[in-house]
Amino acid sequence: MSNYPTERWRTTPSEEQGIDYCIIENLFKTIHEEFTHINSVLVIKNDCIVAEKYFNGYTKKVSRRLVAYLKVLFLQLLV
Repeated sequence: MSNYPTERWRTTPSEEQGIDYCIIENLFKTIHEEFTHINSVLVIKNDCIVAEKYFNGYTKKVSRRLVAYLKVLFLQLLV
């Protein structure tokens, strides 16, 4: 059963999706240090949010023009 589309995405710990959270932490660290133009990352597996992180002062509540700033990151490691 798909969790999308609904009013809210379901969230689960990364471990429930078979993902070692250390991989996600390393991803966030690399983005923070080397890809400073990225403002947010959302990791989704099996229609569940397993991690999200904001950079450069952005938060969930900071709204921007999504068309201009939305970037989707698919990690082959998570497949």
